[in-house]
Amino acid sequence: MSYKIFLLLFSLLSFMYSQCIDYSELDCNNNENCDWIEDITTMNCSNFNGSSSCESYSNYGCSWEFSWGGWQNYGSSCVGGSFQIDNSYCQEIEMPECSEMMESECASNSGCEWIEDIELENCYFAWSESNCQAHDGCEWECEMIWDSSLWQDVLVCDCEGQYQVDNGYCEEIQILECSELDTEQECGLFLSGGECAWIPDIEYEACQSFDQLNCNTTNGCDWEIDIQYGSCSNLGSSSCDATPGCWGAYTNPGWYYGWYCAGGTYIISDNSYCSGDIDNGYCTEAYALGDVNLDGAFNVIDIVELVSIILNAEYIISGDLNQDGVNNIVDIILLVNVILDN
Repeated sequence: MSYKIFLLLFSLLSFMYSQCIDYSELDCNNNENCDWIEDITTMNCSNFNGSSSCESYSNYGCSWEFSWGGWQNYGSSCVGGSFQIDNSYCQEIEMPECSEMMESECASNSGCEWIEDIELENCYFAWSESNCQAHDGCEWECEMIWDSSLWQDVLVCDCEGQYQVDNGYCEEIQILECSELDTEQECGLFLSGGECAWIPDIEYEACQSFDQLNCNTTNGCDWEIDIQYGSCSNLGSSSCDATPGCWGAYTNPGWYYGWYCAGGTYIISDNSYCSGDIDNGYCTEAYALGDVNLDGAFNVIDIVELVSIILNAEYIISGDLNQDGVNNIVDIILLVNVILDN
């Protein structure tokens, strides 16, 4: 089976998408991820002083020719005039990392976030009035102070106050993977550039063996109360004292006479139980059958991924095109048909 898989894989390599470097100028300009780089050199055949260098540009009209201009005025030269060599090419646009962006660039990029980091520094660093006043929040202040060594007042100036230092920076927005979400509710509400999908794996009637504590702390389980109560007034005085929830009284309190069970309720039977089903499902990126690498496209990359999964005896639901719970060569054949149809 492995041989058939690889044979099928290699026969489809011609379907690989072209990269920017393979694009013509028109295709390059129509692709937002590519940039056409102009690289045109203008040359002249007369610049070549030898026949070999001249003839190497014969495709551009250069030729090595002999000319007679009279006695002592003759010889060979490269003729053909000027020409242009177009080495223009298409290249992928290099997108800067978030950490390389200024605040305005960061704000306009949906995958980046500007982190404010403002600190206050004191103004003591300033050594001159102009240097001090160049910072908002700093003031150049002077006062007369007695100098005992000079036996007179002297003018002393200093920079007072605080100024803001902006250490803000741009960083990539950390988006949770769908697989990091634990519940169906979180999975259904979460968007990560694309929607997440909950894949159920229900274990029916799995809650029945749980006690009340485990039942109340397990998703999908509910504690069903089934308790039969009785009235304490139906009990005798001795049973009343021995039954929790019941209380007695005297028919003649002043004489402490006639003790009887006056009120309350007690549990006759408690048949409460835990009910419900446990969903051991998981959250994954929303998928279309055949989009094995979940990039939103059907192409040969999906075949490569599926072949690797099959050879490693693994499983992925988006590659299970016939939904039989197994990834095998049947899925590869179906995936090939999907790609060809698209």
